Amino acid sequence: MSIKKSSNRKLYIKNKITNRSTQNITRKITKPVWLFFIFISASLIGCGGSSSDSGSGYLQIYNASKNSPPIFMTVDGKSYTGLSFGQSGGLYTYDTDKYEIELAWQDGENSYENLYESEVDITDEDVMLVVVSGDINTPDILTYSYEMENPEDDDEEFTLRFLNMHDSSNGVDVYMSKGDETFNEAVQVGQFSFGEMSDSQYFEVENYKFYLTLAGSSEVTYQSEEIPFLYTTQYVMVIKENVGPGDSLFMLDKLSKSTSAVEYPDEQSGAEFRVYNGLRQHDLLPNFNNEIDLYLDGIDDSAEVLALTQGSFSPSMSQPFGDYGMDLTNGDAEDIIAKNLLLTLSANSDKTVFFYLKEVEEEDNDDDTENEISLYINSLVSDNSNRISLYDHQIKLINLIDEYAGVTVYFVRNNETIADTPYSVYNNQANPASFTLLNNTYDVYVVVKEGDSDLILINQEITLDESSGDLYLVLEQDVNTSTGYKLLFAPQNDDATEE
Repeated sequence: MSIKKSSNRKLYIKNKITNRSTQNITRKITKPVWLFFIFISASLIGCGGSSSDSGSGYLQIYNASKNSPPIFMTVDGKSYTGLSFGQSGGLYTYDTDKYEIELAWQDGENSYENLYESEVDITDEDVMLVVVSGDINTPDILTYSYEMENPEDDDEEFTLRFLNMHDSSNGVDVYMSKGDETFNEAVQVGQFSFGEMSDSQYFEVENYKFYLTLAGSSEVTYQSEEIPFLYTTQYVMVIKENVGPGDSLFMLDKLSKSTSAVEYPDEQSGAEFRVYNGLRQHDLLPNFNNEIDLYLDGIDDSAEVLALTQGSFSPSMSQPFGDYGMDLTNGDAEDIIAKNLLLTLSANSDKTVFFYLKEVEEEDNDDDTENEISLYINSLVSDNSNRISLYDHQIKLINLIDEYAGVTVYFVRNNETIADTPYSVYNNQANPASFTLLNNTYDVYVVVKEGDSDLILINQEITLDESSGDLYLVLEQDVNTSTGYKLLFAPQNDDATEE
């Protein structure tokens, strides 16, 4: 996308820069050391150090390390919920004092690896923001201290800071316009180098759009959707790397006092999708030859996917964001077997479409005949993970088996059995279930109920390591296997394992 900016701009934003706040940036690089600690449930109200009557301040953590597992923060022995890349906790309130802070990630069932240990000084009515950035093996820990501002409701203004966590060599220019305007009406609100946090600026409560260019350039490389700022409160907009499939270099995260970060991709970004052929031979599909062709928005001379065999993924395809109808034909036979199945691709999204069969017993109106079996060709659209994590992996279970009401999948480590493993999930057909596993070797058992007995449908071993990435686990019927069933592990995003 290339948008050129008009030289005539109307300055309307109340661009008031406060001199009431101070900023301190501390950069510390630490090498990991081993540490075991007990995880304690999170609370938005923290306490630690010695009590003080001098007031209270605030502590917040933000994870800007794209290859990190969830990061856990511990303050004077109290630990908080882990945060993945792009996530932030709300503000934790502490009495003014000095506190010991530790950051760590979980590397085993009851063990953690420490990334960072330091003493932080919580001062009255100030926010201490702790940011984890860089490669998680040698992370950069940045801390920012700034005034907690509470604009008056009557002023109908909010306060906004910018934090650049995108490591571009020459920095980033940031522009803003009202939500119903364009880049031609936008006003530049700052130029920020990597790691720089801006001073506080005040704006009217309103919807706004943000535009990013490389420093000194007039070409827009990122444009947000309309972002609401409807409360007289304090926000931080974080500029970070886009890890999605779109062409933009950037994404924005909005940090607020009480909620986790809200992510905004480039609203003009394209999308990617791929398809999985989970169809199988069936009496009601007599001409099916195990291959499908896929067309978007009507059958024409060029199929988007050609001759995709049963049990296979297509390559990922780039597509403009929007809504599409999917038509399937039966490979060489060219019989139309499905028509106008909906595919919605939002900006910067990455999806997999699973095609599968569903038998439905339908009541016959004739009293002297048995109920009829109808066969439906269905599509399940799933969001692929673009997460890059070296030490834990999201497993998304896709169950395409329709013979049983549901299945239970167990992940059993060495010296464990099905009876005592903590890792299991129950799942019914076409209802994705996600869970996270740490690096290890697992025996995977797929178990169903048959009468009063538990029946193993399939058993397979998998080893997860730093190169595994986030995975799909696909369960389906397959007459070509000895058990009649197949268990397939496949990357959710092939790019995620390349770094």
